[in-house]
Amino acid sequence: MPKEYDWDAEGNEIVDELSKIIIPSFLQKVESALAQAFRFAPYFISYNDFTRFIMQALEEKVRLSPEQKEKLYSEFKKIYEKTQKEAVKEAPLQIKFDMADERSINYALSLSDFYLGKFFQGDKKLRLDVVKWLSKYYLEQGNPIGKGQEGIKHFLNEFGSYLKQRTENKARQVIDTSVNHLRNSARLRAMVKARITKYRWDAIGDRLTCPYCRAMDGRIFETGDAIQTLELIESDPASLPEVKPFLTSFPLDKLKSLPSSQMPSKMPPAHPHCRCRIVSYIEEIEEPYPVVVEPAVPPRSLEENAILQELTTELKALRPEEITARIRAHLGSDWRRNPDGTLDIKANRLKAEFEKHAKDLNVQSLKEYERLSYEVIKNPEQVFIQRTFNPQTKKYETNYIFVKNGVYVISNDEALAIQNCERLKEDIQNWLSKTADKLLKENIQSATVRVL
Repeated sequence: MPKEYDWDAEGNEIVDELSKIIIPSFLQKVESALAQAFRFAPYFISYNDFTRFIMQALEEKVRLSPEQKEKLYSEFKKIYEKTQKEAVKEAPLQIKFDMADERSINYALSLSDFYLGKFFQGDKKLRLDVVKWLSKYYLEQGNPIGKGQEGIKHFLNEFGSYLKQRTENKARQVIDTSVNHLRNSARLRAMVKARITKYRWDAIGDRLTCPYCRAMDGRIFETGDAIQTLELIESDPASLPEVKPFLTSFPLDKLKSLPSSQMPSKMPPAHPHCRCRIVSYIEEIEEPYPVVVEPAVPPRSLEENAILQELTTELKALRPEEITARIRAHLGSDWRRNPDGTLDIKANRLKAEFEKHAKDLNVQSLKEYERLSYEVIKNPEQVFIQRTFNPQTKKYETNYIFVKNGVYVISNDEALAIQNCERLKEDIQNWLSKTADKLLKENIQSATVRVL
């Protein structure tokens, strides 16, 4: 199993290199701003006046220099051109760099310039956090301001350490998000040049993937619609929050129930540090499953009926090819992931399930057992989606149940974590009903839908 933080070694390397261009200079500018502020610190008695003075010094000094902008543009162009070539490497055409590509690069640069060049003005949360830190230091802890106070030197050390860490984290977040936007813009424009009319939203699909990106995974969009949005924000950057907002600014439940055509944003990034990408979708190659959406187990209560209606509404908002993509995403599931987001490095669950079911499944080794689970997921005869709700923990959980040749595999959808692989000892319908009954006895409500 690859390390999940290394999902995109090239992307991580890009962000690391760009960070080297920006972060050391930014940290020096923070030091310079603090040095300026503390030269005047002995003359302040009012906490509010001193806070405003510090923020003004930071706003004035922590900006991108012309040299940094020039270097960023050069690096962005290299990233863009390489990404474009890779996006359509199977297509029989030469990608030519044009004015539209130039606009996309300049727009990515302007994003970085805005969020980095107006670092403290552009991030209300960062400003608020800084003010809260100052408030705690001076008001809650009772540290003084004023001429000759020993607290000034201590404050400089404490606040400087805090602020540098926040500055470095924020700068890396901006670079990371800008590069994601740039690479996806390059892919989109390459698809248009190759006359590819549709693309698929592709989430990474590991335990680090957030619920919003999981909700978008597999959704299919028109390249023409996305290009219109891209060109609008490139020509009018002020329209970005309205035309292409971060999806995390919307309720997750609402997004899940929307058809792809009504999504408020149709291209990554979905949020800061988003790792999603777009990939070309060609219907003739990616034939969808014969999808259905129908209840597999009658609800036992009003609460279960509500869960069933919610799950059905979400699935009916998706096209067959999008549900197919959701099903196939579980080929990325792993025994070593746990539904709670932790990692079972020693594969204890895999070993325990193998010991329990190896004889029934007639498998001789751990490797053979693991391979069987993926064979069931890869070519299932039936697929069911089960959603549960635990009233005590207030948590929902969604599992995909894959069935083939009398063997079933359960894979958790939130974490793409394989839970078990065992032989059915009765009809699947009876097993699903008994499972729902068992869950209800444990005070866990559930709903199950057949999709294949």
